[in-house]
Amino acid sequence: MNTLATIWIPLLLLVGACATTGDGFHAGSVLRSVDNDSLDHSDDQYTSGLSFSFVSRPRSSFSEAPLPAEAAEALDELWPFEAQDQRFVIYSVSHRIFTPTDLDASEVIAGDLPYSALLYGTATVGSQGPDALNALTLSLGVVGPAALGEEIQSGIHELIGSRDPKGWDNQLENEPLVNVGLEHRRRLYRGGRLDGFGGDVLGALSLSAGNLQTQATLASTVRLGYRVPRNFHMQSHFLAEDSLGLRSWDRSAEKRSIYAFAGFAATGLVNAVYLDGNTFTDSHSVDHDDHVLRGSFGVAGQYGPLLASLAYERASLPWDHPEGLDEENYLRLGFSWDF
Repeated sequence: MNTLATIWIPLLLLVGACATTGDGFHAGSVLRSVDNDSLDHSDDQYTSGLSFSFVSRPRSSFSEAPLPAEAAEALDELWPFEAQDQRFVIYSVSHRIFTPTDLDASEVIAGDLPYSALLYGTATVGSQGPDALNALTLSLGVVGPAALGEEIQSGIHELIGSRDPKGWDNQLENEPLVNVGLEHRRRLYRGGRLDGFGGDVLGALSLSAGNLQTQATLASTVRLGYRVPRNFHMQSHFLAEDSLGLRSWDRSAEKRSIYAFAGFAATGLVNAVYLDGNTFTDSHSVDHDDHVLRGSFGVAGQYGPLLASLAYERASLPWDHPEGLDEENYLRLGFSWDF
């Protein structure tokens, strides 16, 4: 019980910190579900993901945002992006499950992913102006049985009458996850009408370090449609904060839009816990390449406070899969409600 408390209490404190300030939860929330079962009825590699996020209203200073007072004062004093006058905070909780292809095997499968579940909370602080956004993130969590991957996957499989995975006894051991990140996004081009048909091109550079994932990513997204919002939302690099850039810089724009998007990302990968296994103990792992390519396309629409999106994602597999697979595909479904 003490081990579980050590893991779960920091997560609860991280997400609950925003409720200790005057802003409370009077802003936005995002619920995202990612599951390759919905695409090809498989249940391997990146099996499923779920995240819930709170996105604060834009503020003129961090002292007005849902942050502990000492942290807010320090950020206001040290924040280097003065030209970006809107400050924001995001709190999120995410759960991810990874499994090998052969769910009937009870032994370790050499050359394929280890069974692993990740549960982590992320706190993000950032600023944005008309044409750029910058953000810093801190993620704390756990990989291993405490993340309840076996219970969640087995329960869902029993509910839908699917085969029960046999290899969870080989999953990664309990280990705390700590990650820090930096991301810069910029609007490279805007064309057409803000209140009619138009579009834009977004670019991003992200860096992160820790035992969750250490990587560097260059990404770009093209958006085209009716009343494309003046935000910086794009399909971000894997395990990143999905809600980053969700709130529009121009809040006076009418909240009614529909648009298509397509994105591409190239990641230089140093380590990832779902590939490299446990950091401090011996565990199953796979040798992997130092890069991942990821593409996506989809549609998004907003009507009043509701924003919904559906994206198809394809990513290269950075290891030699025992069955010769070289890519994975999945659907991403997102919902946001602006309070």
